[in-house]
Amino acid sequence: RFLNGMCPARCENLHRLEKENKWKTILWTDESTRSFIALHYPWFLQKYNAYKYDIQRVDVARYFILYHFGGIYIDMDIGCRTSLEQTMRIAELCQKGVILPTTKPLGFSNDFIASTKAHEFFDQVMHSLEEQSIHGYGIPYLTVMFSTGPIFLSLVYHRQGEALQNEIAILGRDLYTEKILRHLDGNSWHSYDVKYYDWIRNHTPHLMVLACCTFIVAFFRARKHGQRIGKLKDKMVGNNNNFAVNVYSSNVK
Repeated sequence: RFLNGMCPARCENLHRLEKENKWKTILWTDESTRSFIALHYPWFLQKYNAYKYDIQRVDVARYFILYHFGGIYIDMDIGCRTSLEQTMRIAELCQKGVILPTTKPLGFSNDFIASTKAHEFFDQVMHSLEEQSIHGYGIPYLTVMFSTGPIFLSLVYHRQGEALQNEIAILGRDLYTEKILRHLDGNSWHSYDVKYYDWIRNHTPHLMVLACCTFIVAFFRARKHGQRIGKLKDKMVGNNNNFAVNVYSSNVK
């Protein structure tokens, strides 16, 4: 996403391969995507403008553009290791109308998508967007991922029937990131919450060990505390019995 319609030199270099193979490249900006939605899909314009985050509009635009024109959508921080024609040939041989790459830890990524024009899957995606609430999930990252991003796209896929799913070619992550495409640092839309999420993800083993140790310590402390309470109860019962005996003895006298 570039406001002035110009992309950095590093992105120009990344996409040189497409240009050398005579692919027609279109750089979509905030202005051109809004004009595109207003012209061809005015029924969605109000919701398009209502999204809280710019990246939500960027996500949405790619789905509408792919449905309208067909072709390949690719993020600016994605470059090609090989000709995209080979990737498209795979889809043609398998008679697939859409190509989606898998991502970690699950689901599909939306930074690289290929589709034939007016494919039914993206028709489903667009109408799912129309029905989706624009209310957030409290955290920016989750809001984007579930409302318009990869998790949303993955959920739409899994709601479809087997027939439509069979029209979609799935690129495994090893093929996607190691043989076809390469990634540079991007993530320009990430907010503060992603830093915390990444920190937790990178320290998951340590956090799990810490949680286990905390549980063990808490368990033994609770057990020890329970033993103390048990002894106290026994002592109180013994004292009550002695008190009862003394009262009974005094009454006998």
